[in-house]
Amino acid sequence: MHAALAELKCKDSLPEDKAVSPTMPPSKKAIPAKKDIDAPGLGDLPPSSFDPNIEHFKMIEASINEIKAHPLFGPHIDQMDPLPLVPADKDDLAGFLAPLDREQMKLSRESGSEYFCGVNLLWGNPLESITPGVPIMAKAVADLVQRLLKRGPKILEDRLEFVFPGPADMRWRRCSPEEQQHAVIMAVHEAILTGAPDSQLLEWKRVLLSCPANFVHLATEQEVYFYTTNKRFKAEADHRAITHKTTQMIFDVWNFKVRKEVYTGALSADDVATLYGKNLIQVNRRSGGGNSQDDKDRTKPGTIKACIHVYEKMLTHEALRQIVLAAEQDFLDSSPFAGVYKLQEMCRLCKDNVSKLEWLLGAAYHRFRAGTLHDFSLRNLATAGTKQHALVLLKQREMKIWLLGPFLDARNILSECKSKLREVFASRDSFMKLLRPVEEEEQENIDVSWQATWPKSALLTLELLEISSFSVDTNEESTVRLGIKHGKSGQELLEEYSPFKEKIQEIDACLKEELKAINDASKSQGGDSEPDQPPNIPNPSGAGPSRTSDMDEAMAEGMDLESKRLAHAKRIMSSYLVLESEEDKKTSGALASALKKHKLVQVDTASMSGNLIIALDVNAWGEAITAPHIRRPPIQQAILKKIFEAIGLARRGVSAWTTMAPGEIVICLNGGRTNNSFLSKLIGVGPGVGRSKSRGSNIMWREITATFTPESVQTRRVRTSRKALASLKCSQKMFWWFDAGTDIPVKAHKHCQGQAVH
Repeated sequence: MHAALAELKCKDSLPEDKAVSPTMPPSKKAIPAKKDIDAPGLGDLPPSSFDPNIEHFKMIEASINEIKAHPLFGPHIDQMDPLPLVPADKDDLAGFLAPLDREQMKLSRESGSEYFCGVNLLWGNPLESITPGVPIMAKAVADLVQRLLKRGPKILEDRLEFVFPGPADMRWRRCSPEEQQHAVIMAVHEAILTGAPDSQLLEWKRVLLSCPANFVHLATEQEVYFYTTNKRFKAEADHRAITHKTTQMIFDVWNFKVRKEVYTGALSADDVATLYGKNLIQVNRRSGGGNSQDDKDRTKPGTIKACIHVYEKMLTHEALRQIVLAAEQDFLDSSPFAGVYKLQEMCRLCKDNVSKLEWLLGAAYHRFRAGTLHDFSLRNLATAGTKQHALVLLKQREMKIWLLGPFLDARNILSECKSKLREVFASRDSFMKLLRPVEEEEQENIDVSWQATWPKSALLTLELLEISSFSVDTNEESTVRLGIKHGKSGQELLEEYSPFKEKIQEIDACLKEELKAINDASKSQGGDSEPDQPPNIPNPSGAGPSRTSDMDEAMAEGMDLESKRLAHAKRIMSSYLVLESEEDKKTSGALASALKKHKLVQVDTASMSGNLIIALDVNAWGEAITAPHIRRPPIQQAILKKIFEAIGLARRGVSAWTTMAPGEIVICLNGGRTNNSFLSKLIGVGPGVGRSKSRGSNIMWREITATFTPESVQTRRVRTSRKALASLKCSQKMFWWFDAGTDIPVKAHKHCQGQAVH
């Protein structure tokens, strides 16, 4: 028997499409010119393919070496013959099954029947995979190991499968899932490590040397692949540990397609689905993670397309791959990312943007681990009327970007606090590492002493960032969903909705108090200010002066006097950029009262040396057609009248404009109305107003028509139907009102080549 087994293991056992002639050198198999999806071969994966199982196979190899190092097993355990049913010596170990008989195996091979016997489990190469490149789920194997250890060293319930070796084959080709074999090896290794008694270890040796095995007839590598994959499908109901999870299926489909294309050329999703339909056992299954689609049905082209899309757009990026694989390794089918259609929808919502996907995946996994992400199903990602998990998380990213960018830039928060805030909230990982770990017991290991010296405004900003974008709680989700429903941007949501707007107001109030305290402390010192220090000019909007950027802060702290003055001028200018809404002011008088608070409105136009331009853009009809994403329909005439009267009341004390100061200009960009007299009647001069009514006025008016070139119109972004575009006129009208002494410069415009435009 020993000599017979030595002969069996002296040559490789390969299917026919991989067999190598002993007399002829190997030659490359020509790829058929015409695509034949039924071509039987499977090629090797490219050398650059990602291999997720390197560490796993290293662990299996180390376990085998530990088993060999134990005296009860010995260094040649992988070469020993299977145990006989009746040992020659009564003290020797007996097998569970009749050992392999070479003559009987030969007869079975020639007759076309299968052959079942007991073999050495290690004869099937544990470091070889029928589906290379497909991740092995360590958690699934570990679960199977625990089941084996709990059951004890008994004959295995599952048998190994081998391809019938040829007469001259030196090794056997295993055609069953590798998880079974790996679990037994790891269970034996675990028994050794835990100090199991020798009697128990001898029983584990029986398990290794009398493993159930079945030999089958498989002629090609493709048949080996489908036979092995079918073994997984057959075992799905009873052995959840060895079935493919979502990422395993995605890797498997992609790798099978790549390997098949070595022989057939490019394959479409329909071709791959047809191959699976011809060769796989159909199982009625439902995916994990709450999806209703049968997204593990490989016979559907939609499933194949989803697998390919997710692999190319998501799993080829290491950062995204790590998050998805970590979730499935830890939670298997309970992973929040179980379901290929769910992953495909997440790619669509993020428009395949890697940064957005990393935020969405990281935030979802963070909340899932914290236990606050419930029903993360495909339907609840973005469907109106549901929890809209994906849209909420993406909106929180938008809020974070605005808070760390323009919000911080526009406020006098200490520069070191700004830097630390941007470091802590740079990503989900930095947030958990530097501020809030998932596990509460890890919180004591986080050093947050840097907060001790922070002013209240900086601490409130940290709190705002956390509750708006990083918190695992769901307290503010309804507010974010309401903002999404109303089409609000991240900035608008923060500035208009509670509790965010109250927090911003509190931050601004603290900054104002902190600035006042600094100014009071400076005055109490009694020293004169240095000549290069600019005077403290109050902010007309009521808020504290703000810096425009970190670059301005650096300039202000520099030694160059001119740089200091320039930075100060920029800060003063930014403090005059104010926003007043007419919507919450019922009358023009109320709006005028609000405008009077701002110094810009109170400027005496008679003393101005330049031009003061008041522009009323009523949304030109052409702009509304060519750029609807930034334009709305024309403003109502009542609103325009209210705004115009409010400006007159705030600047002159009367709503009617009977005179204008030199340098003062009113412009109405009016391409969308057929009646141009609404503003003329308010000023008393212009189209629709008779000459007798305008006598004695120093106000002049001009109508200016800007005609665009065809090239200019064609380069604009058009988001409308061809019918609407066909009626588009390439011109706009502007009406100007100004004093006779006002100087208006004239220059050429890029859209009106060769024409003088004011």
